[in-house]
Amino acid sequence: MMRRDSLAVGVALGPAILFALSCGGGGGSPSSSTPPSTPPVQSNPTPPPVGAICSLGKGSVVTECTRGKTSTLLADVNTAIELLAQQNQKAIDPKNEASPGSGQYRILDPKALIDGVVNNLRTAGLCAQADYDYPLERINVKSSNDVSEDFSLVLSTGYVRRGQGSYRQSCSPSAFPIDADAAWPPSGSGCGKPYPPPITRFNSKIHLWGPDYVTLDSTAIVGSGSASGIAEPGSGPVRSRS
Repeated sequence: MMRRDSLAVGVALGPAILFALSCGGGGGSPSSSTPPSTPPVQSNPTPPPVGAICSLGKGSVVTECTRGKTSTLLADVNTAIELLAQQNQKAIDPKNEASPGSGQYRILDPKALIDGVVNNLRTAGLCAQADYDYPLERINVKSSNDVSEDFSLVLSTGYVRRGQGSYRQSCSPSAFPIDADAAWPPSGSGCGKPYPPPITRFNSKIHLWGPDYVTLDSTAIVGSGSASGIAEPGSGPVRSRS
C-alpha cells in the first residue's frame, strides 16, 4: 500500500522492486540454503579468465545434466574439505561437528569455505569453481571435458554438507567454465538455469483506493512486446511512466 501523494513514485519504483525479487527469495533449494550469517553476494562479478579457472579449457553451453547414482569426484571434494579444516579454521571449525565423527564441520565463513575447497581442488590438479548461481553454496568440478559434477557444500543448519548427499548432478559434456552472458541474472540471484527470458514490460494496476493509501500491483511480463511500462485501468486514475 502507498500514500496517494506518493503514487507516481510508487508506480515508477514498483517494477524495479519486483524485478529484484523475481529471481531471488530462496534461490537455492530448501535443503541447501546458506546460514543466516552469509554476507551479501556482489552482483555481476567480473569472471576470471577461463585459463585461470581450468587448464582443460571451456565447458559447453549445450550439455545434459542428470543426477547419477554415484560421483567420481566425491572423494576429491572430501579430501579438499579435510585439508581446509587443517589450513583455515576461520572458514570452518573442525572441533564443532553436526554429529561426532560426521565431518560436518561448523561453517564460520561460507565464502572462505567455497574459496578454500576450490583452491585445494585446483592445487590437486582438478578444474573447479564456485557455482555461478549459488556461489556461496555450490561448486563445479571436473577432471576432463567429458563430464563435470556439481556439489552443494552448505547445509541449512550452518554445517558442511558431506558424503553422497553433497553430490548434486553430472553434466556431459562439461558445463563449465563458460563466459558469462550479459543477459544472465546477477551471480547469486538464485534464478538457476534455465534462466527466465528477458522482461519486456511491466503491467501495473491499482486494486483498492483507501482514504490515505492505495493498493497497487505490478507484474513483470516476458516475451514479445514493447519495453515501455504499461498501466492498466484501475478503480481510479493511474499514472504511468515509460
